[in-house]
Formats: sequence, C-alpha cells, structure tokens
Amino acid sequence: NINSVSHTENLALLLNENELREIGNTLKQAIEEDIGSQEPFFLAVATTLKNLGIDLSIQNNEGNDPFEGASNVYSSAMFESIIDIVTSAKSALFPADGMVDTVILGEAEEDLQNIAYRKKAFNNYFFNVVAKEFKKEALRTIFWATLAGSAYKKVFICPVLGRPTSVFIPIEDFIVNRDQSSHIAAVRKTHILHITERELQIRIRSNMYRDITATKQEDPINGTEMIGEQLEKIAGYESSRFNREDSKYDIYECHTDFRIKGDPEGYQYDIPLPYIISLDATSGKIFRIVRNWEASDILKKKQEFFVNYSLLPSLNGEGYGMANYAGRLTEAATSLTRQLINAGIYANFPGGAYQAGIRLENNNLKPAPGEFVPIQTGGMPIEQVIMALPYKEPSSILNDLKNQLEDNIRKPSAIINDKITEMTPRAPVGSTLAMFESLQRVPNAILQGFHESFTRELELFNDRFAEWLPDNQSYPFVVPGGKHEIMKKDFEANIQVLPASDPSTQNAAHRFLLSEIVINNAKSVPEIHNLEFAFKYFYQKLGLSDKDISQLLSPADKRQENPPQPQDPVSTIMAVTQGLPVTAAVWQDHEAYLIIINN
Repeated sequence: NINSVSHTENLALLLNENELREIGNTLKQAIEEDIGSQEPFFLAVATTLKNLGIDLSIQNNEGNDPFEGASNVYSSAMFESIIDIVTSAKSALFPADGMVDTVILGEAEEDLQNIAYRKKAFNNYFFNVVAKEFKKEALRTIFWATLAGSAYKKVFICPVLGRPTSVFIPIEDFIVNRDQSSHIAAVRKTHILHITERELQIRIRSNMYRDITATKQEDPINGTEMIGEQLEKIAGYESSRFNREDSKYDIYECHTDFRIKGDPEGYQYDIPLPYIISLDATSGKIFRIVRNWEASDILKKKQEFFVNYSLLPSLNGEGYGMANYAGRLTEAATSLTRQLINAGIYANFPGGAYQAGIRLENNNLKPAPGEFVPIQTGGMPIEQVIMALPYKEPSSILNDLKNQLEDNIRKPSAIINDKITEMTPRAPVGSTLAMFESLQRVPNAILQGFHESFTRELELFNDRFAEWLPDNQSYPFVVPGGKHEIMKKDFEANIQVLPASDPSTQNAAHRFLLSEIVINNAKSVPEIHNLEFAFKYFYQKLGLSDKDISQLLSPADKRQENPPQPQDPVSTIMAVTQGLPVTAAVWQDHEAYLIIINN
C-alpha cells in the first residue's frame, strides 16, 4: 500500500507501470533538450582544452600548416594562469593545520563550545583520514571552474563506499535547465551517471533501484562527446568504450520539480514537488523515484546535493572562466607565436626560386655545412638563375604584441613576478603596496568566491553527516592529542561549519612585504615597539611553525639571565643605533661618551 510506505521509499517500486512509463518518456525528452541546449558550451570548452597546448596525440597538425615542418605550438599563457590560480586556491583553502573551523551562532554556552570543538576535530579528521579523495576532487573542480567558468561537485552518501563523499562532476555530465540563472533555482538539473555492472547490482540489491532491464551505452550520449574526445587526445589514448565488456550503464539522475499522481504525499498539493528520479538514458525506464524534501518540512523545500564553483561572475548562468575571457586571446597569441617561430625557420633556412630549364639532380637544394651542390646553369651566372626569397627575421613588433596578449591572459591570476623584478629596490612603500593591491584585487575576489563555494560544500556535508550517523550511538575517532566521539545530534546544533582559511588574506608575497615593513619600523623606533612580537610576526609570515619560532627566539627569562655587558663608547653607540640592548656601569668613562656624542 503506497499510503503506508516510509518517506524515503523508492516510489518506483510501488507506482503502476503506465505512470512510470509516462514519467520516463517525459523526462527523457526534456533532458535531451537540455543537453542539446548546452552543446555550444561543450564545444567552447573542448576548443579551450585544445588551446592549452597539452595535447599528447601523435597527429598534431591539422592539414593547414603553411609548409612541412611548420610550428604547431600553442601559447602557454592560459595554462600558466590556470595553474597559478589552482595552486593559490590550494594553499588558501587547505592549510596544513586544518581546513575546517566552526562558529557558534548565538550565545556561546559551554555545551555548544564542546560540540563546536568536536565538530571541528571530526571534520578535519574525516577529510584528511577517511575521505582521502576529497582534496584531489576539490582541486579538479577548481581547475575546471577556472577553465570553463563553472564546475559542480555532488555531496551525497555513496552506496558503494557507505559514507558521505563529494565528487567532481565532469562538465559534460551535469546538465542544467538554463531558464534560471543558477542550479539552485533550476526546475531541472541532471547528473549523468556512468556506472559499472557491479555498481548497478549493488543499487538493485539494496533496493535503491528497482530491477529492470537496462542497456549498456556503447557510444557517448549525443552532444556530450566533444569534451571527452579532446581529453583523450590530451591523455594520448583512445577510450575502450567500444569494448562491450568495458562499456557502462548511462543513467540520468534528475533532480526536478514534478507532479506525480500516484504519490499521496505530494499529489494532494496539486503543484509540482521536488523529486529525484533516476532513469535509463537509452530506454527512459525508471529505476528510482524518491521524495526530495524532509519528512517534517510542511513547505516541501528541495534538499540540495550540488555545489557550484565558478571563477568570475557572469551576466547569466553561474560563472565565466578562462574559456570566456581568454579563449580568443589565446588563439591570437598562439597564431603570433607560430608566425614568429616560422619566420625564424624561414630566416635560417630560406627558400627561393630558380629559372625553369636548368638541370638539377634534386629540386630541393639542401647543402650541408661545408658541402657544395653542383647545378647546370646553361652558361649563365648562378646568381641570375637562383634567387633566395627576401625572408625577414622575426618581427619585434609581433613579439611585443604577443607579449601584450599573454599579459592580458594572465591578468585574472596576476602572475606578478616580472612586475616585482621591474621595481626599484628603494621604491616607496606606499607605491609598492598600491601595486600589490591593484594586481591582487581580482585574484582575491576569485579566492573569496572559492571560499564561499567551499563553505556551501561544508554545509552540505553537515547535512549528510546528520543523515549518515546512527541514532543514539557515538562515532569514535582519533586525532593528535587524544580520542573523541561525535554524535548524530551534534550536527543538529546551532553551529556553522566553515573553512578555516581567511578569504581576505593576501598572497604570500603581499604578506611577506607587510611583515617586512612592520619589522623595519619596529627596529627603527624600538622604544615604542614590541621587538619580540615584531620578529615573531615576521617569522610567522615566512611560514615557520610556532615550535620553530619559539626555539629560534631566546626566551625572556634567558635574556634576563644573560644581560648585555658594558662596552666601550663606540660599540655602545653602534648597539643603540641597531636597536640592541645596552648596559651602563659605574667604572665606565662617561666623559668619553659625552665627547663622542657632542662631536
């Protein structure tokens, strides 16, 4: 009886076949239309992948080279920029001392403080020890978000791993109905799953899926193959998807608003409600239908499982990336790079023309160094029958234009090493800081965007932990410093989980510059500064641990045990100018001090 099933039951096991067939056919058609609408985006991403210049396929030329042996290299500026952004995001989001922190919303009572401490310790333990795939999946997501502008991760309880996890969703495997600007507001979003025979059987035997005849997908889904084909060229191998044994089942997992007549819990509202519907991509047969709202939620708000990472804000949609910003610039920089290289080849190995009718043993004269090739000129001077074409050396103007284009490509990542070396050693502090601020404005905004996305992802993990952990039973875990336990009810407390990183933190070069300014000012006016703290602050910005700093700096009590000894007048005055401690004694020649100071 469908009226007595639990809220999380697979409704596909209970609805009649006619309704299931109607739902499957309707959704399959809608999803395929969504895929077709995103084909231009997939093509743009595939073209951008090609322009990265990391293609390992054997055949690189496209049949339109100006001559045999012409250059087909690509400008590396976009790849450099992407790598710079990814590495900056890695160091900012995943510090070595823990990537997760907690904040208590409201009054910080003692019980809440204890829960906050346990949740912080548990999250850092889980992502470092249990979910070892987390950082790698996060960096893949950030790379693709930088490249394509928008990338998605899915946070869910994996039926194979038996625990919460988050995975990067390949660009071509996440289809969003673009009538709305974000995936959160979209009426339909589809994750295309490619699962093996083993995974399918696990889902069927656990009653997650109903047992139906599914078809293995031997060819890619139309419209989604472009990116995959380009990735194969980059990797230097061809997929084995045409092997029947290696092919997988393609399943549309659609998170959508739908009006299901046979669901008594939803049909009474007479409006579309959120469901997760899984269907075979080939036949449209339904595997699974589950309600996607909390059983206690009278408003029937949809539960979220996806988080978006994006590089830059967009006019519509969820973000622009290097494909949008620098795609055409990279094509132009690549064209200029090839022209410069080809011009160098022509200048060093010039071609030419010869008079028709002269006798040559070989039409291509390629004399080696020190070798002379005989030709029959018919009695005419050789300079009159053979002429080298006037090829020029590579143009400095083209080279400057190429460099300008590549600088523009790198601007979002602010690769500033060259700018720093251009500055004079005695440049004013204000000018230096202004330059850093100008160069880092966009990169800091990018990192703040990644920080916000990471915060949303941790919130989704908080929800999944609350679903996954058993009732009335603790989950023990071990961290440096001792054993701890976490409870299911801990994730229901009024405590926000967020990244430990500070989104307003500048990059390492900027932080080092500020710390150097601080320590120089402290040394120049020691009487109004705490020199010990200034040096500690300086060493912290260099990246030294607190343990190393404590060993490096002399303890205060040891400094008191070994006070500075009285010195001669010149040494004492030199120590004062350097901000070092000095000591006076009765037996010193004080008149000599006065004479030196007055002179």
